Amino acid sequence: SSNGTRQWVRQFGASGYDSAQSVTVDAYGNVYLAGNTDGELDGNTRLGPTWSSDGFLIRYASDGTRAWTRLVGTDSGDSIGGVTIEPLGCPIVFGDTSGTFPGNAKNGNTDCFVAQYGPNGDLR
Repeated sequence: SSNGTRQWVRQFGASGYDSAQSVTVDAYGNVYLAGNTDGELDGNTRLGPTWSSDGFLIRYASDGTRAWTRLVGTDSGDSIGGVTIEPLGCPIVFGDTSGTFPGNAKNGNTDCFVAQYGPNGDLR
């Protein structure tokens, strides 16, 4: 609220190490949180091996209700650096990967990536 009263807090995590990296809000008050996890999160199966991390993207409604969670990554180590919202309300995440996203080519030991999602969490 505008007077500094806490509206809601959500704590979550997988069995491994979790870290939040970035947060943003869209025009409707939905909150998008991006970060990294070393485990399974909200029923999402790990994308990479147990020694690696996956990125995550979570959307909360303005009242703190979790709308969806998506793991972001490849079959290798991945991490998200941040999230932003494009003008039509779709979240865009960026980060780095040791793997290869479908339809892309690996260029080095670690590559950068950017991925856009729809408002309902579908990969665009």
